[in-house]
Amino acid sequence: MTTTQKPIVPLNDWFYEQQGQLPASSGVPYRDRLRLVQHYLEKEIYPHVNLGELQHGGGLLTDHGTHHILTVIRRASELLNFPPDRYPQLSPYEVY
Repeated sequence: MTTTQKPIVPLNDWFYEQQGQLPASSGVPYRDRLRLVQHYLEKEIYPHVNLGELQHGGGLLTDHGTHHILTVIRRASELLNFPPDRYPQLSPYEVY
């Protein structure tokens, strides 16, 4: 017997569908704000996380750069597909 799994909903797509559950946005819509923050983090922060930690005396981290962050986001997307009656669900606030 084969089971059909539904496709994994990307975290951003799920968030955009759920953003009505967040407090009213003052000015910039959450969707646009999230896109701007993600772009900034991907270009300006993620590539420098390991070096920054090393320079500030925290020691050498395992890879916490762009690839790691994208893996965390992908895994969070997978959490959205777990049965809600058996696993805690992410709220739109947690996703944001």
